[in-house]
Amino acid sequence: PCPEIIRKPENVTVLPNQTAKFNCLALSHGALTYDWNRQDGKQLPETAEKSIDRWLYLPTYSHFTTVHVLSIYIAQIKDEGWYCCVATNPCGSNESCAWLEVDTVPKIVKHPSPVTESENNNLTQLLSCLATGLGPISYQWEIYELSSNSWIEPSNYAVNISSPELVFSVITEDDEGIYHCVASNNDGSIESDNATITVYEAPTIYAISSSIKSCEGQKIRLTCNATNDPDAIHPLQIDWYNFNNVQVKPEGNHILLYNHTTGNEMYSVLQFDPVKSTDHGEYKCRAFNHPQSFAESKTNLTVECVYMCSCALLYLRTYEFALIHTYVHA
Repeated sequence: PCPEIIRKPENVTVLPNQTAKFNCLALSHGALTYDWNRQDGKQLPETAEKSIDRWLYLPTYSHFTTVHVLSIYIAQIKDEGWYCCVATNPCGSNESCAWLEVDTVPKIVKHPSPVTESENNNLTQLLSCLATGLGPISYQWEIYELSSNSWIEPSNYAVNISSPELVFSVITEDDEGIYHCVASNNDGSIESDNATITVYEAPTIYAISSSIKSCEGQKIRLTCNATNDPDAIHPLQIDWYNFNNVQVKPEGNHILLYNHTTGNEMYSVLQFDPVKSTDHGEYKCRAFNHPQSFAESKTNLTVECVYMCSCALLYLRTYEFALIHTYVHA
């Protein structure tokens, strides 16, 4: 009987200058030879056991079950087409064909990954993709617009939408959405996988101590309550800053009595024990879930020296005595 091809060559797609290989295996009850040809009539080099130009046939003659391989090195666009393996024995021949595609349209080799970032964060790079292909490759970033069911250019904060890296000068909640990049050359274009940018908001301060007036030497507490965005990937933190915009540390008479978190909320207490005249001034509570994603609220602490407090108390008692004396003589 004629040879039976039990391992047929499969279609192959390669980029320019890559190697394409076709495998062929036939069963035969007699001496078996292999040959390769192209259906488009283009001639292949003579069968040889060594590389001729960019072609390699191994082996050219086989018995029984040896696989025959056609390798095309440094594949070029002109090599694209159908390649047929022909197995022959004394009884006849049989053939099987496969397609070689030399793809010149870009290929995405690095797709963008989903990210979560804080609102108002200054970024150097947020999304990136990379493509390979023939000739110069251009890039274009797009965001999906639900209202129009189409892909459009990102906001004005995206400063380089025509490069492999998508950079935002500052990111806002409006930049949240689904993005992809389009890589193109003279032969066509290809889209990357979609990647979602999630933007979470800065914390919210919903309560802070009213301005306090105190005498030196007393115990004073400033309180601050804040809540975090549930989508935030960083925990909520609260710091205190004094009138010189210097962070207040728990040292000396400054005590961070509480910095308690419940769910997405935090309650912070800054205690002065005792309060000093040098503590007089404006204080700022800063709640943040990222160094560039924060909320601030201010309050004032007025500290009077002991002498002034004593004078005020003496004045009050003198005033009370005068009222009593006037009442007695009335």
